[in-house]
Formats: sequence, structure tokens, C-alpha cells
Amino acid sequence: MSLLQNVDGIDHNATFTSPYFYSTHSVRFGYDEGIFEITNVSIHHGSNETKIIGMIENKDPDRNTIENVSLAIQAYDKNNHLISVAEGHPQMSTFRLGDKTAFQILDNDLKLDLDHIFIQILAAKWGTDTDDDTTPEKPPS
Repeated sequence: MSLLQNVDGIDHNATFTSPYFYSTHSVRFGYDEGIFEITNVSIHHGSNETKIIGMIENKDPDRNTIENVSLAIQAYDKNNHLISVAEGHPQMSTFRLGDKTAFQILDNDLKLDLDHIFIQILAAKWGTDTDDDTTPEKPPS
């Protein structure tokens, strides 16, 4: 399993000279694989903000509904040094099997030294709990 996916030959060392320069390009990324699939990840540098955007889809083989989903990124430079962390959310927070939506993570610390990111997927409930604690308790003696 590869940590990073390839970018499409994009020069990530381009110089941003204008304060009103807007640029969107692919970024190398890895993520927690298994239950979700993350695709179409890119970074958008705007005049006042930098954001990471992409798509996330529930592909859980156990067919669970995942609740309260959020995302966290760790951003790294070309020497694999951590340069920033940020949190964000998909457009929906509850995913049934096959649900797919866009996500956005704002991080204005992402500058020209960004090389790749890792996306961590967080949730309050990772599907149906098989240990539901429904066994009746013995009455006190």
C-alpha cells in the first residue's frame, strides 16, 4: 500500500507573485484506507486563503453507516518534515454505504514548501456496534 498517490506532473514550486493570484493543482496525498475512499484531492491557493478540496465516499465492506465524520490533515515538505496540521469536514457528516460528497479543509499555513499531505478520517460512530450491552443484569440479592 503506497502512502502517496502521484500528481500529474504539476510544478509545486511555482512562484506566487500577485496577492490576487488563484491557483488550483493536484497534491500528493495518502489517507486512512479501508472504509472510505478519497479522490480528486487538490489544493487551492487564493488571495486570502488556502484550502484542500476533494471527494470522500463510504466503501465499508461491512455496509455500515458512519456518523459524525470529520477530517484532519498533516502537511509535509519534501524532506518529510511536518509543516502544518488542520481540520475540516465533508459536506455531510453521516455516510451510508455509497454516499459520496466533497470536503474542504482550510489551512492558510500551506505555502510553497508543501510537498504532500496525509488525511486522517475521524468519526464518532464507525457503524453498528456488535457488543450492544443488551444483556439483562441480575437483580441485586
